[in-house]
Amino acid sequence: MTDFLLWLRANYIKPQIDDAPKQDYAFHFDAVHNDLPPSQRESLDKALEFTAV
Repeated sequence: MTDFLLWLRANYIKPQIDDAPKQDYAFHFDAVHNDLPPSQRESLDKALEFTAV
Protein backbone atom coordinates (compact mmCIF):
# COMPACT_ATOMS: atom_id res chain seq x y z
CA MET A 1 0.00 0.00 0.00
CA THR A 2 1.07 3.50 -0.57
CA ASP A 3 1.55 5.90 2.31
CA PHE A 4 -1.67 7.68 1.40
CA LEU A 5 -3.71 4.47 1.54
CA LEU A 6 -2.23 3.58 4.91
CA TRP A 7 -3.07 7.06 6.19
CA LEU A 8 -6.58 6.93 4.70
CA ARG A 9 -7.30 3.58 6.32
CA ALA A 10 -5.92 4.60 9.71
CA ASN A 11 -7.52 8.05 9.83
CA TYR A 12 -10.81 7.65 8.02
CA ILE A 13 -11.86 4.12 7.12
CA LYS A 14 -10.99 2.28 10.36
CA PRO A 15 -12.55 4.91 12.67
CA GLN A 16 -15.75 4.79 10.59
CA ILE A 17 -15.88 1.00 10.86
CA ASP A 18 -15.11 1.05 14.58
CA ASP A 19 -17.85 3.63 15.25
CA ALA A 20 -20.55 1.74 13.33
CA PRO A 21 -23.03 -0.05 15.58
CA LYS A 22 -22.23 -3.74 15.38
CA GLN A 23 -25.43 -5.18 16.81
CA ASP A 24 -27.47 -4.03 13.82
CA TYR A 25 -25.82 -6.57 11.52
CA ALA A 26 -25.74 -9.63 13.78
CA PHE A 27 -29.31 -10.62 12.94
CA HIS A 28 -28.61 -10.59 9.21
CA PHE A 29 -25.45 -12.66 9.53
CA ASP A 30 -27.24 -15.17 11.76
CA ALA A 31 -30.15 -15.47 9.32
CA VAL A 32 -27.81 -16.18 6.41
CA HIS A 33 -25.66 -18.54 8.48
CA ASN A 34 -28.67 -20.55 9.68
CA ASP A 35 -30.13 -20.95 6.17
CA LEU A 36 -26.95 -22.37 4.66
CA PRO A 37 -26.06 -26.06 4.54
CA PRO A 38 -22.99 -27.02 6.63
CA SER A 39 -20.60 -27.09 3.66
CA GLN A 40 -21.53 -23.55 2.67
CA ARG A 41 -21.34 -22.30 6.27
CA GLU A 42 -17.65 -23.11 6.24
CA SER A 43 -17.23 -21.09 3.05
CA LEU A 44 -19.14 -18.18 4.57
CA ASP A 45 -17.00 -18.30 7.71
CA LYS A 46 -13.82 -18.24 5.61
CA ALA A 47 -15.13 -15.33 3.53
CA LEU A 48 -16.04 -13.35 6.64
CA GLU A 49 -12.66 -14.11 8.16
CA PHE A 50 -10.94 -12.88 5.01
CA THR A 51 -12.97 -9.66 4.80
CA ALA A 52 -12.47 -8.92 8.52
CA VAL A 53 -8.75 -8.55 7.98
